[in-house]
Amino acid sequence: MEIRILQLIKGLDIGNRSGGSDKFGLELTKALKHSGAQVCLGVLNTFGTEIEKLKIIELEKLSIPVVFIEGRNTLTKINSPQLANYCIQNGIGIINSHFQVGTLAAIRAREFGYAGKVARTAHIDKEWGDGILSWILRQVFTKHIFPLCTDLQVGVSQNIVDTINHYPGTRQSGKKALVIHNGILQEWFQPTPVRKLPGDARKVIGAIGLLIKRKGFHFLIAAMPRVLMKYPHCELVIAGEGPYRAVLEKQILHLGLQDHVRLIGNQPDPRSCLEKMDLFVLPSLVEGLPTVIIESMARGVPVVASDIPGNNELVVNGKTGWLFRSRSDEDLAKIIVKAFSDPLLSKDISAQAYSWALNLTIQNAVKQYIEQYEQLFKDQDQDSL
Repeated sequence: MEIRILQLIKGLDIGNRSGGSDKFGLELTKALKHSGAQVCLGVLNTFGTEIEKLKIIELEKLSIPVVFIEGRNTLTKINSPQLANYCIQNGIGIINSHFQVGTLAAIRAREFGYAGKVARTAHIDKEWGDGILSWILRQVFTKHIFPLCTDLQVGVSQNIVDTINHYPGTRQSGKKALVIHNGILQEWFQPTPVRKLPGDARKVIGAIGLLIKRKGFHFLIAAMPRVLMKYPHCELVIAGEGPYRAVLEKQILHLGLQDHVRLIGNQPDPRSCLEKMDLFVLPSLVEGLPTVIIESMARGVPVVASDIPGNNELVVNGKTGWLFRSRSDEDLAKIIVKAFSDPLLSKDISAQAYSWALNLTIQNAVKQYIEQYEQLFKDQDQDSL
């Protein structure tokens, strides 16, 4: 593929101040490079953390150029002129943004001479967050400007694509969004047998993610007293960092769960972390298409997830995992107890989930992205005839 591509993400502080969309944008960049594509990575925010430094070193070893766009993740401080200049000087033909401010920066880069294509990957249907200002931003940008001013809109789940295709701007543009599911590296697929722990042996419930409110970890912690009534030696381990940590620590203390719930921070090897779990739980309130569920399935760990769009696109209740009623710690506790009480069913569900996850690799995603990128230029050539 001769087209030069710039993948644009918020940051490289993966697992701390950078979340799943940044992680996927990074992995997509590396996989595109491995496939032979000419690709570089644009990053809006720099934090100077050790994680960020390690990611930069990793990218340098892969000969993937990294450009930090000066500015912050806000509407008033995006540096579209710098982005445009970099793209012009380096012959970038496509900017693929993985977040809304980046999409706006890419669109505005055209005001400063960038003549290439703009693609956006929507990782969540409720972009911009909550509140009145966020609602206004969704009305103006997500529903109108983005569909009209981008050349390609990708959603990571069917729910997101259905939402985008109902926007007034999408209907006006005549260009429908399409689904390209997030994927994981093939090397993740090494299933770990479900650990059979006898009697009262300590069963481990695990969770991984940014410690922010919308991940719903407070509902998981709230479910633990009911789980402990049935399995008194059970332990909950939550890996990740974020601004909600202090709230969760206070909740753990208030419920007297210090001996049963641990917040272990960011883990350098999530695969090793997953292999210590008997059950993985994702209690999110909002999701796009969480790769952490796919990763758990690929490691043979049974999954329990909240019944919300994105999660329920991956987890078929009772077949590839279990779904619980979102925001209900009581229902979550019942499902956890059910999963632990039938190890044979857990093993069967893990096997079905593993087979399902085999379709969701980063390599499959790369093929689909390249097809869409190339189609953009085929359409351009046909229009010029």
